[in-house]
Amino acid sequence: MLKNLSIKKKLASGFGAIVAIIVVLLATAYTNFTKLSAANEWDKHTLRVLLEAGEVETAIVQVQNSTRGFMLTGEESITKPIPIEEEKIRQHMATIKRLTADNPAQTDRTQPNHVANNNLAGYPVAYSSKYTGSVTAHARFDLSSDLKFDITGVASARSKYFNSDNQSPIFGVQGGYAKLDLRVQLADQDDSWHVALVGKNLTNEKTIGSAFNLPAPITAAPRAILYLEPTRNISVEAGIKF
Repeated sequence: MLKNLSIKKKLASGFGAIVAIIVVLLATAYTNFTKLSAANEWDKHTLRVLLEAGEVETAIVQVQNSTRGFMLTGEESITKPIPIEEEKIRQHMATIKRLTADNPAQTDRTQPNHVANNNLAGYPVAYSSKYTGSVTAHARFDLSSDLKFDITGVASARSKYFNSDNQSPIFGVQGGYAKLDLRVQLADQDDSWHVALVGKNLTNEKTIGSAFNLPAPITAAPRAILYLEPTRNISVEAGIKF
């Protein structure tokens, strides 16, 4: 059939085919570019929301630092940034609500009473170990008709836990430990008097009860205050009833 066409028609057909292919390619490229542009806009939108959320977190930390600084020093000047940071929180939260207005599920998450903001599932809770336990043993021996001997031991243990409110993995983690307490007592049978030797934390575990960062107004270098719990203690106890 093509043999019956003139050279002019053959050239026109070939040119038309080339143009058609170019049009298809351009249409495909335009469609892909439009999709890519839309995806890029959504990426920028998501990044904007994340940046606003980061600003909220930063402002909250500044409020916490100023509050801690005031509690430590009593200097009211340290609290001056608090109203400014609180206003920043309100502004950034309003921006987040505006940016997520097209997604009710995300907008709801900005509400303090939303279940997503009150669900601790999967999150480590400060000052709470995954495992805790204790074992108590007591024994009594009658030494004579007048005297008795009592011994009581308590072994307690817990797994690691966050001991700071911001759950810092650098300074706010207390490793697992086990402590042993022991009480040895000599008394008469009617408990009118007793003498006891009492040992606390005989394993001499050095544990941190709580910890928190020093705020920036107090120290330029990052520092933290760690509150050490009582170490090994041995005492003598005596009592008498009148």
